[in-house]
Amino acid sequence: MKQQTQPPGVAIKALREMASMTLKEVATGADTSVSYLSKVENGVFHPTQTYVARVVGFISSSMLRKAA
Repeated sequence: MKQQTQPPGVAIKALREMASMTLKEVATGADTSVSYLSKVENGVFHPTQTYVARVVGFISSSMLRKAA
C-alpha cells in the first residue's frame, strides 16, 4: 500500500499547534519571518529540507524544555 505524505507546511503547523506555540514564537526561535513561516504552513511556499529541519528542531526542543 502506498503511504501518503503531507506537505511539510501541514506537518509544521500541526507540530506548532501541538506545542501551543504562536507563529511569532516559532519564527523568532527558528530565525525566520512570520510571513514566510505562515506561507510555508499554508502551502504557498515550499521550504528546503534545511528550513524544515531548523523549524521542527526548534519546536521539538521547545516541547522538550516544557516537559522537563
